[in-house]
Amino acid sequence: MNFLINANSFSGGLSAGTVNHPGLLDGGNVIAETFGLSEKQASKGTKSGIGIRGSVIYLVIARSVDMLDLAHVFKSLGATHALNLDGGGSVALWFGGY
Repeated sequence: MNFLINANSFSGGLSAGTVNHPGLLDGGNVIAETFGLSEKQASKGTKSGIGIRGSVIYLVIARSVDMLDLAHVFKSLGATHALNLDGGGSVALWFGGY
């Protein structure tokens, strides 16, 4: 598994992937606050995300959180990298096809 802050920097083969904004964790460090957040992202509500630690994948749905809170949920679970899933097209999965 790879986590890149900028998808344009990826080089190599790809068998499955997802891209979205904002990133939440990079190397275990909270990065959500380094991005410009929309009003909806900065407000409290139900949020979802995907995170990794080695070969472990975390899928989280959290209620009454903003993006910074969601990042800290992943951090407390031990994820090293995490990404917001906004509930739109980014929640779709490409795995050998859409």
